[in-house]
Amino acid sequence: MQPQVPAPESSPQPAPVVVPEPPFASKASDSNMWISPGLVLIALLLASMGALTDSWSVIENEQELLGITMTTNIDVGLDDSVTTTCVDSECETVYEDLDDLSETCPAQAEEQGFDTAQKNLICGFFEDIANAGNTAQIFLSLGIFMLIGYLICTFMATRGSIIPYTHLFPFVGSGSILA
Repeated sequence: MQPQVPAPESSPQPAPVVVPEPPFASKASDSNMWISPGLVLIALLLASMGALTDSWSVIENEQELLGITMTTNIDVGLDDSVTTTCVDSECETVYEDLDDLSETCPAQAEEQGFDTAQKNLICGFFEDIANAGNTAQIFLSLGIFMLIGYLICTFMATRGSIIPYTHLFPFVGSGSILA
């Protein structure tokens, strides 16, 4: 009789490894995924146009006196002002940088003989406009960079590199632009 050899104990099998699917794996989510970047791209274009245009404040005035028509058009942008004055058909256009205007205003006011209160009233207006324009440029630039960052992160997510908190980029960028 032959000795019986005990059967070897089966070694434990490793658990199957579950590989998570990428977040944008289905076709339905692919079309939905591009809605947000599309809206962000539209916001990016509008913010860029707003930062580059010189028509943040437009004042148009037309007066007629003794048969002479005088038309004034003032376009104030974030950093400059364009004033067009037309008397009948002859027009004159003046371009002014708001920062330069706020810096030269006190000296010009002293030359005209204005006292301190009048000088502060006149020049304070130009300083406020220049400061508001500079602040708006900073916030618009910050918002534009955040929106561009969101578009880059969205493109990276389609390649499998997911960056945390990417979904907050459009809110921060839009908030900066609206501020």
